[in-house]
Amino acid sequence: MGKKDTVTKEFMRRPDVFADAFNLALFEGSPVIQPERLHPLDSVETAVPYGEKGAGLPVQKQRDVLKYWSAMEDDSAVYVILGIENQSALQYAMPVKAMVYDALQYAAQVEEAARSHREKGKDGTAYGSDETASLSGEAGSRSRETAYVPTGAEYLSGFYKTDRLVPVITLVVSFAPQEWDAPTSLHDLFLPALRDTRILSFVPDYRINLLSPASMQGDELERLKTDLRTVFLFIRYSQDREQLQRIIENDSRFHMLDRTAAEVINATTGAKIALNGKGAKVDMCKAIQEMREIEFAQGHSLGMEQGVQEGRQQGIQQGLQEGIRAFIQNYREENLPMERLAAKLQKFFSLSEEEAKLSIEKYS
Repeated sequence: MGKKDTVTKEFMRRPDVFADAFNLALFEGSPVIQPERLHPLDSVETAVPYGEKGAGLPVQKQRDVLKYWSAMEDDSAVYVILGIENQSALQYAMPVKAMVYDALQYAAQVEEAARSHREKGKDGTAYGSDETASLSGEAGSRSRETAYVPTGAEYLSGFYKTDRLVPVITLVVSFAPQEWDAPTSLHDLFLPALRDTRILSFVPDYRINLLSPASMQGDELERLKTDLRTVFLFIRYSQDREQLQRIIENDSRFHMLDRTAAEVINATTGAKIALNGKGAKVDMCKAIQEMREIEFAQGHSLGMEQGVQEGRQQGIQQGLQEGIRAFIQNYREENLPMERLAAKLQKFFSLSEEEAKLSIEKYS
């Protein structure tokens, strides 16, 4: 698992950030989903689609973050399974990827209901699966002391007429600085020539739910209540240094940023903000200023080193030319023929024939 995957998963697992993302996507930022009503689930989706009695091959996929939300409606508990898929780069088959995750979750619910019925049916005294009873409230409504004999169709499928599924919503969270130009629905993946609505009407579409900071306007970002807003702001303006600097200087929330959020910024934007110490909070303004001071010092040091090297090279060249001049003048005083002098220059100073002739002309 890469650095980007690790830090974004850790960040989005935070209940407050997770709830913030879904509240923006589903409820325009209203705090309908409360962090304390979110409960973690195993993020590995494993199912044998309609694999009753061992038929078929198991399919396993690893989600980034998966939780179930227990909401209250009319004094009754209502459950929804919420999943997040982080993307640090564009994913051009995202509708299929998300659809598979959701389908596996529904298949797993069907399998769990069938398994529970088989287990409970051994003593002939209970009706409904534990999961169905706990999450949907439907199958558990019958008395557990009343034996229920399933119909032939229910017995064969393993899923009873009164069984219910728990809704699954997957949210794609993009951490890429560029706008999302990848397909957002299954129909987008078909060839453009396929425009016959009579055909498409028989092909169920699947649309992804997407949060992409590069495509969000200021008022949308303002609806976020947690560090997710700060992270999205930094990503959105990461390629406009002047605008980003103004935002950081004028937004007090950058002064007390959670360390996990700062790590996400570094990993997804390539920023090299120093996260010194082990504190839970980071002052981004101070960290960026320190980073720039270090960059300036490193640049100054590098410039000085390059200047010294260039000076050395210049001195070497000057010394070499002075040696050639003295050599030529010494032998010219002895009236050494030009051809022999040129040969000596080539031998002792590693000059080409042309360079030797030019040097003789220059210093004679």
